[in-house]
Amino acid sequence: MTLKLATLSFAFVLALSGCKKEGKVDQKITIPAKLSADKESNQKVLNYLANTLGVNSEEIKFDKLKNSYLIRGYEFNKDTISVQYNRANEYKLKFENKNL
Repeated sequence: MTLKLATLSFAFVLALSGCKKEGKVDQKITIPAKLSADKESNQKVLNYLANTLGVNSEEIKFDKLKNSYLIRGYEFNKDTISVQYNRANEYKLKFENKNL
């Protein structure tokens, strides 16, 4: 189970890393993702990213201009991540429904 999740996370990062533009990311246009996550569903997506990528949620930034999350220099489109989160039934069962 853990190996599957780790493999899936690695493949996810590897697949999206090819979409990253070369060059520096301008830190002036980024804000902490926690501040931009004003809805409960956005917070769940942030938790999903943090858990599946193995990063602290404070490392996740949100770029409003590009509508993407920035994590350790990698860009992840918010809409793409939201779709993946909505399909992540096993993740939701394991991490969000702890009282079952």
